[in-house]
Amino acid sequence: MSNGNLFSNRNKLIAISAFLGFSLFIFLLGRFALQRQMPSLLEAENSEENKTPKPDFKPDLKMFKELFGVDKEGILLPEFVELPGGKFLMGSTKEGAITEQPQHEVTLSAFSISRTEITNSQYLAFCQATKHQFPQDPRWQGIYMRDYPNHPTVCIEWQDATQYCQWASTVLGKQVRLPTEAEWEYAAQGSKFGTTLEFATRELLPTTRVASYPPSPLGIFDMLGNVWEWCSDWYEPQYYAESPKENPIGPEKGDHKVIRGGSWAESRNASRTSHRNRALPKGSSSTIGFRVVISGKPNAAQQ
Repeated sequence: MSNGNLFSNRNKLIAISAFLGFSLFIFLLGRFALQRQMPSLLEAENSEENKTPKPDFKPDLKMFKELFGVDKEGILLPEFVELPGGKFLMGSTKEGAITEQPQHEVTLSAFSISRTEITNSQYLAFCQATKHQFPQDPRWQGIYMRDYPNHPTVCIEWQDATQYCQWASTVLGKQVRLPTEAEWEYAAQGSKFGTTLEFATRELLPTTRVASYPPSPLGIFDMLGNVWEWCSDWYEPQYYAESPKENPIGPEKGDHKVIRGGSWAESRNASRTSHRNRALPKGSSSTIGFRVVISGKPNAAQQ
């Protein structure tokens, strides 16, 4: 081999060694810089997490094995709040939608209402006892009914809700039913909107666990926000003009059923105690759930 070739090969080896050495230097420098930055990155992540609002109260809901509700012979049922009968102004003035007018005085008899929307675990007890078909999974994160037992059940048709009421009536020995529109608004007085947007980013789930926000003055949770709630009434836009003054139950027939309370998908402006909305009774949605009422006072087993 000539001296020229030896010199050329030697230069190539020197160049390759220099390149590898420089690359190793850049790698180590980058790694050192990343390690220096890591604490600040973690601090920023923790700081962002800390911005997410957290409940600053402990709900006084009754629980059975980490599930919201009360136990009756091994069956999970909702907890009820007793409401006395009385008068209130239903609807809104000219500031509200035309369907909320005219504002009118309504007198209601005493009734009791579930403190929360019916949860997945409470609805699951009904499905297991009656072999009722499980609701369709909204397919958010995980399996909704299994993985989020204390969230409100959703994708429930109106008939599903009434069948739950029939089953609960048998278990409790009392008439359990959906609230009338008037009862719902009466119970919702003083409620504040509970948005779920802060939690949606963290959980990848639009709904929140029931009672994640403070209750109304009457001690009832999630009357505004979380999910819409089925009522027993047929929907009629101008019903208030002819509504009875005592214990109104809605029109005799219609195409849609009343839903109340707004949901995780609604703005604060759309979620007002007087706001009325409607849905087809055979329709279901990831924004619609329900709560139930009992006429009169509950007995000790229901409280």
